[in-house]
Amino acid sequence: MIRSLAFLKRHRSSKKEWILLEDDSLQGYSPHARTTSMLSLDWVPDKWWKLLTGFAQRDSKVREANRRYFVLCVFTTLAHELQSGDVAIPGSNRFSDYRNQLVSPEEYENAVTEYCEQVGLPSEKASLIENLRQLLTKAAATADGAFPDNEYLRIEDGEPILSRLEKRAEPESLKLVEQLLAERLPSVNILDAIADTERWLHWTRSFGPVSGHEAKIDDDVLRYITTVFCYGCNLGPSQTARSMSDVDRRQIGWINQRHITEDHLDQAITAVINGYNRFLLPTLWGSGQSASADGTKWDLYEHNPLSEYHIRVGV
Repeated sequence: MIRSLAFLKRHRSSKKEWILLEDDSLQGYSPHARTTSMLSLDWVPDKWWKLLTGFAQRDSKVREANRRYFVLCVFTTLAHELQSGDVAIPGSNRFSDYRNQLVSPEEYENAVTEYCEQVGLPSEKASLIENLRQLLTKAAATADGAFPDNEYLRIEDGEPILSRLEKRAEPESLKLVEQLLAERLPSVNILDAIADTERWLHWTRSFGPVSGHEAKIDDDVLRYITTVFCYGCNLGPSQTARSMSDVDRRQIGWINQRHITEDHLDQAITAVINGYNRFLLPTLWGSGQSASADGTKWDLYEHNPLSEYHIRVGV
């Protein structure tokens, strides 16, 4: 991909729709490197292949590439690899260092013991590595043992392929159960639900002035609940103010900017999750040793100073 970027820079003045992929970047470095070879496109993602080459199959011999799609593909891939840390620009750490997003050594030392106690892992490094190695070995053996009987998993060209599960037939009594639940479970307003959790867990105690002083606003709990409802449901302060009486959009925005930080939200989330885990329901979903996420990717505005994609998973 880096050689493709250099190739693109050498042909940046070209106006042709299709450019010949002759890579002469090695010429001049050695008397034995005078021959011209074809530029490798192994780095090109599958979704770009047909647009860039005009071929549907990757095994086709490619000598030309669409110049416009080639430019777009190079810079899109370069941006992704810069975000993940797989590509670095010399001197770029003077502007931003992705390691600043990681846990600091001081924060790690202060929290590692308590964290390991909560998740049931040893905090000593050698013991932790050995424990994780044993867990990985056990998981690999379990996966290998279950593979022959797994009708949905197969290996093609050295890659595992997981087929979609077949939809189970609905039980005959499902509609009756749904009807009985609907009759017995009253509808609950989302604001009432938020207020109830606050009354049980007092998670708004995590919020307050950034200065650390005691809040000096009237009905602080009510205003915190309103702000969480506003931004948690993605309504925005203007729409929330139109939907609720005696609420001003500037008040909501002021609370969000002056009384709620990422650390405050983490503390409130921890309180809610710990409270939820005291119920029987979470144990019905499994052991709690694994989690599932859909990996939804939300669109963000370019040059957004408030949000960004994760440097590794890209969501």
